[in-house]
Amino acid sequence: MAAMSPIIGPLNICLVYTKNMPSILIKIGDWLLNWLIAFLIILLPITYYFQFVITQPDQVKTIIQGTGVYDKLVGAIVDQTISEIKKNQPTDLPLQDPRIAQIFKNSISPESSQRYVEVLIDGVYGWLNSPNGRLDGVIDYTESKVKIVNQLVAYTQERTAGLPQCSLAQMRSVGNDYNILNTPCLPQGTSVENLTNQLREQLNRSDTPLSKDRINLADTGIGQALTKAQAYKTYFKLAQKVFWTNLIIFILVLGGFLYRHRNRKLRAIYSTSLKNAIALVVLATVTLLLYSKNPSNSLLGQNQFGKDILLPLGYGFVSKLAYIQYAFATILGLAGIVSWVILRKSKKPVS
Repeated sequence: MAAMSPIIGPLNICLVYTKNMPSILIKIGDWLLNWLIAFLIILLPITYYFQFVITQPDQVKTIIQGTGVYDKLVGAIVDQTISEIKKNQPTDLPLQDPRIAQIFKNSISPESSQRYVEVLIDGVYGWLNSPNGRLDGVIDYTESKVKIVNQLVAYTQERTAGLPQCSLAQMRSVGNDYNILNTPCLPQGTSVENLTNQLREQLNRSDTPLSKDRINLADTGIGQALTKAQAYKTYFKLAQKVFWTNLIIFILVLGGFLYRHRNRKLRAIYSTSLKNAIALVVLATVTLLLYSKNPSNSLLGQNQFGKDILLPLGYGFVSKLAYIQYAFATILGLAGIVSWVILRKSKKPVS
């Protein structure tokens, strides 16, 4: 018997663990169920955001309009173009001239910018919802073009009226390819009227958008990129159903959760609702704080275009998600409070 004691000890330990195994598995199952219910609750506002905000062009337009970026969009694009020109990427238009840059900024109104961007948004969402691989849509900017050209002509007339006649040496250096907008002198044999007419012709055959009245979205860089990005249509269709899918899974898991806690449903609802409501509030608040409007707190605000356009846009979309998370947290909080009140009343002794 003494010889068997080394064997009996480990066997007894194994028997104890085997006897307690169902209890251990139940605890692990409860832990996994609680984490799954919390995970699905956290996903609910996120999936709602994708299905009812990101996949809806009207919602996207409203968010962008609310950020106020249309007031600064043209100015930011012009400033960005000027910075590219300074990096030895010249264009037919000397935008580094402050007067010419200001003409572009003044000629395209925020309302026109919004109209052009919304045509692009409609085109992209039309492409996402269509089996066609082509991005359809046309941006007609005739009104803005006329304003720009007229102001450029007026600026040229004002500028060239005070220029001296070119000397022979200047004529040789200026050559035939001089730019009317920055020529240092008035070429011999020409007049201010001839120069302004020449400017209109030069703009019509330049490599700038001023040579056209409209842009076909299919011919832009965005249109060409989307023809190679058909997989995004699949993701978009999934996003259109993701909330309902999440909600169905949540209801099924919630049913199992309530059945598991069938003897203390109110306490389970009260505890789970309040915990996850607090988690959603913390998550939304931390997200807003991390994505602050302060440019120093975001990688999007590293240059002026980022500060004026990208940062407000990003903050607008993040804010919308945070508000949805707060709304779901409020619903959960109310459910938790109601459960707590009912639970307290049920515990009062009957007189």
